Amino acid sequence: MEIEKSKEFINWKNEILSFSSLKSFSDSPDHFISYKKKAFEPTDAMIAGQLVHALILEPDTVAERYVAYDGRRAGKVWEEFEAVAIHENKTVVKKGDFDAAQFTADNIRKNEYVQQMLDNMVAAEKSIEWTDDESGVKLRGFIDVLGKTWFTDFKSGNDTDPDKFVRNANDQKLSLQTALYFDGARANGYKVDEMFIVRFSMSPPYSVVIYQPTETFVQYGHAMKRRLLKKWNEWDGKPAGIEFHTGLKIQPLGIPRWAKPEPDMIVVDAINQNRGNHGK
Repeated sequence: MEIEKSKEFINWKNEILSFSSLKSFSDSPDHFISYKKKAFEPTDAMIAGQLVHALILEPDTVAERYVAYDGRRAGKVWEEFEAVAIHENKTVVKKGDFDAAQFTADNIRKNEYVQQMLDNMVAAEKSIEWTDDESGVKLRGFIDVLGKTWFTDFKSGNDTDPDKFVRNANDQKLSLQTALYFDGARANGYKVDEMFIVRFSMSPPYSVVIYQPTETFVQYGHAMKRRLLKKWNEWDGKPAGIEFHTGLKIQPLGIPRWAKPEPDMIVVDAINQNRGNHGK
């Protein structure tokens, strides 16, 4: 009972925040606490995506970190294979996923702009830590590719079409990540003024699309960062739901901002406006 009690009163305010942890806090303090308590078990898709990163950015480490397995993950053969992998501290990847990751990485490298980035980078998988100037909150992150005046993040996903990716980027709060990494790179002495996102698909047609966030995109991320770090400093560390951010015990439910009004709604609004203009 004493062990459970001590777990309940962890001082979460001592945490150094990453983009992922701040993103979870943007949902609610409860989401943040759940994120920190959760034992992370990567899916096969996540592992394959991580392998692509390694094949592109740190190819010399792949043999030491990953091993492919072709077969059913059950029985004596698998148990012996898994035991060796654990002993050697290697991540097991399905043979099909390993081949797909290799093909994807090779395809990404064929992009002339990606190759220019790789040829001119000063660091890969760069770990950074910094303190936010305004809030005093400690932060950390990993930049995939860092150049002298720019940095790049690799994102896997099938939505490479610009219109679809805009919504995906908004859902994933990539503007927040962009703003954080601009701050972090500059705080660590890198005079970056450009950022790129390499969006790649791991299934046919294996699309590779390079995006450059606009100034508005970055400013939006900075505004989100300021709001969330202010709320972080206001938080007392205790469990709280979405009402912590909204200030409402009961949340209003309306149509999304992007939804077009129904024709009947336009007619009703026009009628109401007409009544207002001509009196009762």
